[in-house]
Parts: sequence; structure tokens; C-alpha cells
Amino acid sequence: MKNLLDKIKVLEYKYQKLKELDTFNIFTILLKPTDEVNLHSQFLFTLLNPEGSHNKGNDFLEVFIQICGIEGFRIDSVKISKEHKNIDLLIKNNKSQAIIIENKIYALDQNEQLERYYSILKKEGFKDIRILYLTLDGREPSDQSLGSLREKADKDEILTNISYKYHVKKWIEECIKIAALHSSLRETINQYQKLIDELTGITMDKQEYSEIIDLLSQNDNVLQAHRITSIWNHVKEHTEKDFWCDLEKLIEQEYKILDVRKFSSKLIEDAVHTSRNRELWYGLMFVIQEKNNYKYCLHIERSESDLYYGLALLDSTNQRIDCSKEEFNELADEINNFTEWHRNEGWIGGDYLEPKINFEIFGNDETLKLLNKDFRANYLRENWANMKEFIAKCKQVI
Repeated sequence: MKNLLDKIKVLEYKYQKLKELDTFNIFTILLKPTDEVNLHSQFLFTLLNPEGSHNKGNDFLEVFIQICGIEGFRIDSVKISKEHKNIDLLIKNNKSQAIIIENKIYALDQNEQLERYYSILKKEGFKDIRILYLTLDGREPSDQSLGSLREKADKDEILTNISYKYHVKKWIEECIKIAALHSSLRETINQYQKLIDELTGITMDKQEYSEIIDLLSQNDNVLQAHRITSIWNHVKEHTEKDFWCDLEKLIEQEYKILDVRKFSSKLIEDAVHTSRNRELWYGLMFVIQEKNNYKYCLHIERSESDLYYGLALLDSTNQRIDCSKEEFNELADEINNFTEWHRNEGWIGGDYLEPKINFEIFGNDETLKLLNKDFRANYLRENWANMKEFIAKCKQVI
């Protein structure tokens, strides 16, 4: 098994060196790779828009609709807009049909967000409304975001979960074919495809796949590989448990951990080994300051996509306080000056652990390397230093 892994490592080294000769990417030079609004929504809008400078008319849009499995949508009179009443992307025609695209790279769901967008378009006279909930891995929106939509009998006809990892990647591949004779357009789309691969943990190209398959076909290598894949879920579970346990030990040197929404072996096991009825919002929480009968807490939380931390409030009985109340406006304005994501009902504001890790997809390098004790220790130490800086800034304005 070690011999097999060593040979794969040699292959990976070869292709990594080749990739290092082709690292230029205009998207990551100009913007953060995870910028939902200015990078991803903007680029999707540009390609989907029949009036875009790509001069391909409806070609890109038509393929996108097909890949997303939407039938019966007329594109002969289509208009596309960005941020129409906060809707990320809206595709509509004059036949009372509309497609909402809610783009989520790392942003959190807002309260009744999808229900609100659906109601807006209903009031505007649209009768056939579809919602495409776009995430890295195709996860479902939260019940909080769905609101009353989760009770609708035709919810499955209204809502489709799509992913960058499958749907957008497949669409981009088709767009590259359509743009084959237009070098500038083709290469720009190619660069975006590379960015999507990085975000979704796809690190190998087809040639590397082919060489690894050839390697597995030799002797009993495929049997050894199967032994590894058969315990992969246990690797995921072990990695996440070690992460939370080590982080807890680090924090407990300075703060007392609360039992509120705390991680447990059972929660991690369910998250890794089951596909439905999972509670994915857990982590660690501790009080950093108390004032006016409120407990101001740093909450580090796992979700269905990423890990983040932020300022949350509890009352004297450790019940979560609604942070959208007017009395917290001034505090939120102050804290949002130094946070990456801003206030919602459950949070005053917060940031992400960096580099970003994702236990759900479990595919990017940083997440996988957390299994290594030394890497994990360094990662936690650096992020705990960032969190303590965040705590210090919060205390100054509370």
C-alpha cells in the first residue's frame, strides 16, 4: 500500500510541476477566488446574458438550462439581471416565466431568503418560477431560508439544487466547445474552469487520471486502493474529530467552553455517515464579555459547506439573541468594519478560518492535510491567533 502511495506521489509531483508552469489566472489576480458577487455572479451573468460581449447569443444560456434540467422555459424573449431586489441572478421572459439563481460559495443563508424572492416574483406577475440553489457541492438550502416554501406540495418542481462541482463544471466544458474558434473567449472560460476545479477540490486533469488508472491496473494495486477507499468515511470522521478536540484544548487554556451547540462524536458521526436528518451546525462557543445581561460569545461553527467564526449573543439562560434588533445597530456597524461577512439574525458579524476548509466536500488540500498532526497544530495555532485578534477588536467596541 505504501509502495502504491509513493508511486502516486511521484505522479502528483510531475503534474504539480507542470501546473506551476501555467499558474496565470486573471480571475485570482484581480479578485478573491471566493468572491460570490464580483467574480462568480458577474462571470455567470456575462456568459448567460444573450446580449453579452461574447457574441454567442442564447448559446451559453440554452446549454445551462438544459444541464440544470429545466424544461419548457422559453429563451426567445429572455432578459437577465443581477441583484434585482437582492436576487443574485434573475432570468425572465415575457411568458411569465422566471429562473432565480441563488449563488452561495461561502455566504450563509438568510432568514426566509428564498421564500422572499419567490414572493417578490409572484407579486410581479410571474406564474412559472424556478429556483436554482447554486453551491459548491449541491447542498440543500436551510429550512430557515426556504421558509414556507418547504411546505409547498410542488417544492421539488420549484427548487433545484445545483453545484459548481458538477453542473457549472459541465456547463463550462460545453461553453469551451462553443467558443472553440474564438481564442480570447475560450481561454478566459478555460481559466474560470481551473478556478472552479480548485474551489471544488478537483486537482487532477484527464491525463493524470489516465496515468493513475494505468498504475492501478498493475499487479494488485487496485485491491490496495480499494482498501483505502473503503475506510474513507472513517478518515473523514477521524480528521474532523481531531480538529475539534485539538481546537477545544487550545481554547480551554484561556476560556471556558459552553455546551451550547457544541460538537460531539455523535454529531460528527451523523454528519459523515448519514445523508438525511443531519445536524451540521455545531462547533465551539465561549463567552468573551458580559454586558447588560447579554453574553457576548465567540462562536466557531461548521456548516454544510465551510467553517467560520463570529460574534453571537446569548441571554442569561444561554438562549440565542436575535442580532437583527435595532439596539445592536451601532455595534454591528462597528464590527462590520473588520469582518468578512456581516450581521444576520444569528450573528453580529464574523470571518472564515483561513485557508478555508470544508469537511463536507473533504476534497481541498488544506482540509485533507488536517489529518496530519503537525499540519493541524500549525493551522489551529495560526487561526486561533486570528480569532484572538478578532476578540480583542470586539471587546473594544462592545
